[in-house]
Amino acid sequence: MDTKEKRKRITIEDIAHAMGVSKATVSVALSGRNDQRISAETRAGVRAKAEELGYVFSGNGRGGAGGRRALLFLHGDVAGAHVGTSFFVRVAEELRLLGPERGFILIEASGRLDRISLARMIADFRPAACVTYSELCGKDIRASNPDLPLLVLQSNGEMDFSWEAAYDVDDTQVGVLAARTLLEGGRKKAAVFFPVTEKRFRCQYERLNGFRDTWTAGGGHLELFTLPSLAPAAVERFVAACAHRFPADFDAAYFFSDSAALAGMRALTNRGVAIPRQTAVIGTDNLFWSAFSVPSLSTMELNEKLFARRIADDLDAAGRGTPWSGLSVRIPVSLIRREST
Repeated sequence: MDTKEKRKRITIEDIAHAMGVSKATVSVALSGRNDQRISAETRAGVRAKAEELGYVFSGNGRGGAGGRRALLFLHGDVAGAHVGTSFFVRVAEELRLLGPERGFILIEASGRLDRISLARMIADFRPAACVTYSELCGKDIRASNPDLPLLVLQSNGEMDFSWEAAYDVDDTQVGVLAARTLLEGGRKKAAVFFPVTEKRFRCQYERLNGFRDTWTAGGGHLELFTLPSLAPAAVERFVAACAHRFPADFDAAYFFSDSAALAGMRALTNRGVAIPRQTAVIGTDNLFWSAFSVPSLSTMELNEKLFARRIADDLDAAGRGTPWSGLSVRIPVSLIRREST
């Protein structure tokens, strides 16, 4: 057998071990992202070590500069200091790690860009595809670049432009699992705290209906409370105003998001409601801090790694001009059972 065929394929983990740095550091250095936390000296050292070890992008030549480019639009409401959900951040983190392995360079744009700036960025970087968390941004991309492959994460139901692929949480399954968990715990009277639930807001609509259909089929009764805002302080005030109805009227509370559930639990606990003995509480999106609340919050695993892998597969296909997923991709969820239920 030829020596080259015997040679072990070098990964970013091998480079990280040889350099004594983290995989994330190697990933960023090879991706070409301008991250000020990593010095120019470290970047150069990582690239030199990659060359020395024989690191090769899959099917794409050696080194970071030759990779296919993909634009990732991570907007201010997600990337800022206040994070209502960690879902988008986790998907981005996984994509950063997958980039060098899959042979694409991930170029990130934070904050809302006007249409002119967006068009200039696309012209400068000439990406093979764009990944966006914002449908407004998606419309701008499509308007100025009708042939650029567009990948949308967590789409709404009212998209009026075409896209190559939309990657969505199976939000109906989120609601179904939440209802089953509470029913299995013997709960029958649920207070449901959601923002707008119109059909055009796919995530909220599917999540609520999955819960309601399963809950009523299991003999449960529910009352829907429409939250005026998902800001934690606003949720806490809202739940505090109706906390006098717990636990007499409700032995369960289902919240649209973990950040809302954590604020709601605080309001209920401050009013003397024992969780989960008197009222069980469940969230939906596995916010990082949910595992460390008292009690810890039952929620859903949204499988961000699987999202990133599917997106990476399609970015690879877009760069090669080969067939890919197309249309809507639904990613399944699983229950994380903790103390609150």
